[in-house]
Amino acid sequence: MSTYAEIVSILQQRNEDDSTEFSNAIPEILARSEDRIFRSVPQILDHRTAETGTLTSGTNTVRTTATDVRGIRYLYLTVSNSTVFLEERKDEYLQDYWLNSTTTGQPKYYALDTAATNGTTLLLAPTPNTNFSYTLKYTRMPTRLSSSNTTTYVSLNHPDVLIKGAMYESSVFLNREAQMRQELRADFEAEVQKLNAEITASYSELQ
Repeated sequence: MSTYAEIVSILQQRNEDDSTEFSNAIPEILARSEDRIFRSVPQILDHRTAETGTLTSGTNTVRTTATDVRGIRYLYLTVSNSTVFLEERKDEYLQDYWLNSTTTGQPKYYALDTAATNGTTLLLAPTPNTNFSYTLKYTRMPTRLSSSNTTTYVSLNHPDVLIKGAMYESSVFLNREAQMRQELRADFEAEVQKLNAEITASYSELQ
C-alpha cells in the first residue's frame, strides 16, 4: 500500500528531482498514470459501479444521476422478479426501430443519446409502458489520488502499477531520452499484464 505522500517521495527519489517545477507537476503526472491504468485495466473493482432507479412510463429516456460515467457496461430491467437485459444499439437505430415514441411497450434496446449535453442520457425503445426498475452497470474514474485524498483503491491494492505508470509519465514530463521512456513504458505494461492476469484469475475462481 502507498499513500500520496509516499508516492510523491518515491517519484522524487527515483527521478532524483526535488525541484519545485517537478513537485508541482506530480499531481498531473499521477492523474495521467491513473488515466492510463483506467484505459489498460478497466475491470479493476473500483472502476466498476452501479446505479439503480425507476423508468417513467411513457418516457423514452432516462438520465443517470451519476456524474462519473466513463463507459456503460450494461443495463437491465427487473420484470416480475426476473432480470431482463436490454441490448445496446446506436441512437439512430432506436429512432428507426421505434418511430412513434408515444407508443409504449417493454423496452428491448437502449442507446446513448449523443445529442444530450447535460449528463448521460439513455434512449429506450420501446417507450416504457410501466415504471420498470432498472440497474445500470458502468465504469467510472474514481476520485483521484491527491494531497486531500491521500489513498485510493489502486494506491492501496495495486501501488506498483500506479508508481510505474507515474514513472513513465515523469519521464515524458522530464523529457528523458527515448530509450529510457521506452523502458519505463515497458515496465508499466508488464505490470499491467500481471494485474490483468491476476484479475482474470480471481474472476475465474468466482465462477
